[in-house]
Amino acid sequence: MGMENMGYAKLNWSALSIDPWDYKDTLSAAVDTLQLYGIEARIFNLPLCVVNSDVHDICAKSISDFKNTYPPVCAQCIKHDDCGGFFDSATDKFFLTQHITPFLA
Repeated sequence: MGMENMGYAKLNWSALSIDPWDYKDTLSAAVDTLQLYGIEARIFNLPLCVVNSDVHDICAKSISDFKNTYPPVCAQCIKHDDCGGFFDSATDKFFLTQHITPFLA
C-alpha cells in the first residue's frame, strides 16, 4: 500500500518512505507467494508505472476522488483510466517516486 504523507508520516517521511520502484520486484514475489497459497492479494495507492506488469490486474484505484491527482506527464498515458494515481498531498518534498513513466501507445 502506498502511503499518504499526512500527520506523523509527514513528520517522519525520511524514516518511513520507500520508493515503490525500489521494492517492485519484492512486491511481485510477495504477491506470487500469497497467490500460491490461495490468498487473495490487492495493491492499493500505487500508480501502475511503478509496479511490475504482473501485478497490474490486482492494483486497485483506491484513492478517494477528492484526494486523487496525476502529474502532468500522466495526461498522455494510455493506462490513465486504470491507474490509481497519487495523493494530492504529494509535493516535491513528499513525493512518492521520481520514476513516473507514462505508458504510450
